[in-house]
Amino acid sequence: VIGYPGREQDSFLNQIRDMFQEAGFNTTISNDIKKLVWEKIFVNVAINPFGALTGLRNGELLTIPQLKESMKAAVIEGIQVTEKLGLNINRQIPIEKAFKVAHRTAMNKNSMLQDIEKGKRTEIEFINGALVRNGEEVGVPCPINAVLTALVKGLEKRNELLSLEVN
Repeated sequence: VIGYPGREQDSFLNQIRDMFQEAGFNTTISNDIKKLVWEKIFVNVAINPFGALTGLRNGELLTIPQLKESMKAAVIEGIQVTEKLGLNINRQIPIEKAFKVAHRTAMNKNSMLQDIEKGKRTEIEFINGALVRNGEEVGVPCPINAVLTALVKGLEKRNELLSLEVN
């Protein structure tokens, strides 16, 4: 799905869509690309840090009621931010989508968990951290996402220190 943030499609966007389709990629144009990007972020907000912090696979996260509620709460903070940004997102859809993705990819270790296991830096600043920064800009506190960001950054620091000890 492609589109311009804040403006309607034009002939150039149609050309890009046509090129992608000629290359074999089913491509559609959205006039609401910001909403779609945020919905994708919500899936990552709900799954990635929880897997990274617990070491659990995506589907395993759903088996612990307290984790599932925390995943939901992290997404709700994001929805509150998007509401302040003027985007109209049905509150239930992103939560259900996040749970469906976790279920559909039940055996997967998400990318953030894989990064932690490999001692690499994660994308936490670009997912949950970005949500927190957007929240600060519009006056919406995001304490759950702030804590998730801090804890994952703590794991990154631990990995960094462990790698220094080895060398």
